[in-house]
Amino acid sequence: MNFYLKYCFLFFLFPYALFGQSLPQPLHSASVELSVALNAATEIFTYIYTVANPSSNTSSINSCDIDIKKSENSIDFSDEGLQNFDTRGGKRSYERITKEFKGQFLTMRAFRVVLPPSYIWLPGFSNALRVGWLTRVDSQIQPSQSVSGFKLQSRGLPGVRDCEARPYLNFDDLPDEIAEDAEKAYQFRLSLSFHGKTIGPSAPKGLDPASLLDYLIDQKHQAKQAGWISGPGAEGMEKSLDAKLNAAKDAVGRGQNNAARNQLKAFLNEVEAQRGKALNNNTYLLLKLNAQYILTKLPEKS
Repeated sequence: MNFYLKYCFLFFLFPYALFGQSLPQPLHSASVELSVALNAATEIFTYIYTVANPSSNTSSINSCDIDIKKSENSIDFSDEGLQNFDTRGGKRSYERITKEFKGQFLTMRAFRVVLPPSYIWLPGFSNALRVGWLTRVDSQIQPSQSVSGFKLQSRGLPGVRDCEARPYLNFDDLPDEIAEDAEKAYQFRLSLSFHGKTIGPSAPKGLDPASLLDYLIDQKHQAKQAGWISGPGAEGMEKSLDAKLNAAKDAVGRGQNNAARNQLKAFLNEVEAQRGKALNNNTYLLLKLNAQYILTKLPEKS
């Protein structure tokens, strides 16, 4: 049985079994916006999410999570300073899931999950290789409401990640053939969920400048595929960004760090100029933070 489904049975079914509710409607839309900050001394990124439930929905949101699957041949990051979960049973769930799926997460024990203030949410790691938050009925995100303060801390670099928001289910209101079958109940819940994209921790194949530039080029293409680069002039701007990144990579290959740094600075200037135009906020953060990180790995040469 999926980890989140187990949590739902244990955490929700008993306290709320006496209250009948109508079946929830699908979450037609939701948004998972974020800000990201890097601690240069520790190289730890803090991802701060705001989950919004628009007024067009009729169902509340009671869980949200983000994909943290490990890409093929990607590196592992250190967990120093990221000891996770010391309350509410989260540590046990984390240890069980990471042991069962060892090697498939972005990296082992390399996250810290922080709860929103004043809300009764529980962090967790799922069998679907996701990290997220789960709440009780009294802390759900209602239509027209947004909640901030969901935090992930990791040395994982900003990357395009799948995200999911799920509605609350009262299992007493489900038909018996669904409520009594764990897999059917899980699939039913998935059918009601909102599936989208956000920025979350990811990993390149190496931390040398050439590998990091390859990673940034790939992430820019993923942002394009997600529809995050659009509008008048977007195609020409994207080609211009590609040209600067490719020129930086060629310069690195020749050992010309200063030339590579100049190309990255020109790249950052264009990203800044296109913020809110061809680049949405997610793409702006994705490109800016990765380019700045590469500059820290690219010392100036005389």
